Amino acid sequence: MSKRIGERVQAVFGSEGRLVGFTWRSRRVILDAVLDCWEEAGRWWAGEHPRRCYRVKACGGRIYELEEDLSTGVWCVDRILD
Repeated sequence: MSKRIGERVQAVFGSEGRLVGFTWRSRRVILDAVLDCWEEAGRWWAGEHPRRCYRVKACGGRIYELEEDLSTGVWCVDRILD
């Protein structure tokens, strides 16, 4: 089961440029692991931009899917997986 969110976040990168966490609703979420990464072209006919998607595991075990809009650089938490 998953819950759709679609809210903006601020991605946090480590010294090597790796995604290490994100800030959401004024709270820092630290990542334990990046489980998967893929790109989606987006539905151009619906005005969607291409995006890079990440499935990540936060410290504490919660799984999130994050998206980076490749046209604007805006990040969002797309969903939380249960």
